[in-house]
Amino acid sequence: MTARTLQFFNPVIQIVARQAIQDLERRADIAVTAQGRSRGLAAAVHRLSIAADVHSDLALPAEGRHPGDRVLASAHRRALDARCQLLLEGAMPAPRPHRAWRLGLTSAALAALLFLVV
Repeated sequence: MTARTLQFFNPVIQIVARQAIQDLERRADIAVTAQGRSRGLAAAVHRLSIAADVHSDLALPAEGRHPGDRVLASAHRRALDARCQLLLEGAMPAPRPHRAWRLGLTSAALAALLFLVV
């Protein structure tokens, strides 16, 4: 979150940070599923998906109503509904192999790209 705040102008950091957050959520979902408590989490996530005042990273500010607002809200709700479905089915995706290597290579490639661009 610190990187996202300090690099608010950098779209690459925003995308990478959001992906890291989604990975943490997926790992937490896998842990909850392994403990057999996925029904309660799925119910809570579903309540969030239908709540009217839920804040999303995808949503635009309330004062700047934009025609794409409904599309973004719909995409967010679909993502939450898909997460609920995975929790209820107990079919959480397995962790990706060689995560550290891929993260390191991606970081090096992004650093090289930023060095060459800037």
